[in-house]
Amino acid sequence: MSAQDEESLFVDALTEYQWARDAAGLAPSTIDQLIKPVIEVCDFYGTVPWQLSPREVDKYFAGPGKRARRTNQLKLQHIDAFFAFLEQRYAHEIMMRFGAAVESPIDPFNRPHHRGDFGLRIPPSQTAMKKFFARWREQLPYARKYPIACRDYVMTKVAYLSGVRAAELCPVTIGDVHWEHGQWGRFVVDGKGSRGSGPRQREAYLFREGRELLWWYIEEVRAEFGDDVEHPSAPLWPSERKPKAVAALNLPIAPAITPSTFRRQLHAAAASYLTGPVTDLFPHLLRHACATHNYERGMTLWEVQRVLGHEWATTTLRYISDCPSRPRACQCCCELAGGTAPSDGQGEPSVKWNLRMVAAQRDLWRPTELLEAFKTVGFTPSLSKVAAMWSGTPVTVRLDDLDKMCAVLNCTVGDLLQAEPLAASAGEGEELRKAVGAEESVRGPVRPTPRRASGPRSLPPN
Repeated sequence: MSAQDEESLFVDALTEYQWARDAAGLAPSTIDQLIKPVIEVCDFYGTVPWQLSPREVDKYFAGPGKRARRTNQLKLQHIDAFFAFLEQRYAHEIMMRFGAAVESPIDPFNRPHHRGDFGLRIPPSQTAMKKFFARWREQLPYARKYPIACRDYVMTKVAYLSGVRAAELCPVTIGDVHWEHGQWGRFVVDGKGSRGSGPRQREAYLFREGRELLWWYIEEVRAEFGDDVEHPSAPLWPSERKPKAVAALNLPIAPAITPSTFRRQLHAAAASYLTGPVTDLFPHLLRHACATHNYERGMTLWEVQRVLGHEWATTTLRYISDCPSRPRACQCCCELAGGTAPSDGQGEPSVKWNLRMVAAQRDLWRPTELLEAFKTVGFTPSLSKVAAMWSGTPVTVRLDDLDKMCAVLNCTVGDLLQAEPLAASAGEGEELRKAVGAEESVRGPVRPTPRRASGPRSLPPN
């Protein structure tokens, strides 16, 4: 067998690996990132993967291929995952044809170990965030590059109000903004994938302040970037720089800003305008601030979960810092309607316990059958407790028990706990709760009309 035969088998294996990951539901961009490290190392040594040794991989990533620590970790993990595929599907063929044993060069000595994220992400207070945006807003008319400064300001505030991730916010196009949806409008983002599904589209919420701010930005600033703002694929947050390869294509729209650029601009703004014990900002900390501050202002845990796009309430709970104004809501159990549970001051239950209906949809008709199903995931409550949850609304439910119920019934927390309509209230928190999912029409123009600035520089809505 020649080296050309080995190279041909390597190409076939790479292609099949891409097919397998595509069948698993991964996005094309994710699949590209999975195979690039394998090709990178093999091209450097001019060989095929099964001829690589741990020493060669160590030498490459400690020398010419050395990058940031996290980048190297991801590349090593991708190489190790490809070798797991080779061992499963091609080990016998490679041994018979080339006499080489397929063994991953990522061994116990160079394999990256995830040590966990033990750092606390404590967001700035509501007062600090208000002062931060106020100081930044005052300096916008004096910025050297006014459109860029306004873009960064609006982008940061929309990220704070909607709680979206940087990777979700940057690719948003003008066509993704649906001004007529809900009470204040929403925009579509490619959310984070889970369980190998790839990115999942979801709607993010603007709320009143975000709607006014984004409307002003599109009308007063967006047309200043020089591209075709009426194009359906025009980015909402365009970059001021075009790579030579993109400029040569003479496209009618500008490229979108990248998450790394947004992160740098946010660091610079925090250094200039943020005061208080928290002195730095990054996009994910804005997401934590959105969750914490909305919870402090009166949103329920389930509403915050919906704003952030989480599937599990336990994930949302990690985003909520200690809230002194909501001490009961910060406990590690969910307060449900009924008994002495709080009803958010409305006198009516805010959540409907729907266990019996969800169980019936899974062909579980009795508490005894439900108990047997719970035992399959290690959840062993007493029969009397299961019967009480079956026949009525429990006063409290532990979050880890709630997760186990969802795993058994193959449902989400929103299926078990259905939000009930709340009575109107004049409080600020109630206004926020009404904004989430409210389907009220908004008067005035359907959407903003971009226009070139002809007068003095304007300030965004406060």
